[in-house]
Amino acid sequence: MENITKKYNNGEITIVWKPAVCIHSTKCFRSLPNVFDPRKRPWITPAGTETNQIIEQINQCPSGALSYFKNEMSLPQAVEAIKINTRQYAKRQMTWFRNRMKDWNWRENADLSNIIAFTTENIA
Repeated sequence: MENITKKYNNGEITIVWKPAVCIHSTKCFRSLPNVFDPRKRPWITPAGTETNQIIEQINQCPSGALSYFKNEMSLPQAVEAIKINTRQYAKRQMTWFRNRMKDWNWRENADLSNIIAFTTENIA
């Protein structure tokens, strides 16, 4: 049971449970027995109550074994958002480098053969 992670979805959020982290404090099923019921399989049924109540209960988990994430976008949307954010981050890095490394000889859109030729000429 070392790295097992279980996920339960109600459409709005996905509940993540890590059994190896759980200290079985019983807070979850005593407060929301219609969502968390250890006698049932699966023991978490997120359709049992409103999402806000589930989130409040998860935030009270003393061990951190229960967590959640919001299902705000599909996988293709998430992948596209990651690509856009990565490109923006890379551009910010380049701007930072250009502003601090003004004495560098920057090569824009050079193909690999030009870079190799330039490097061997200037290093040798």
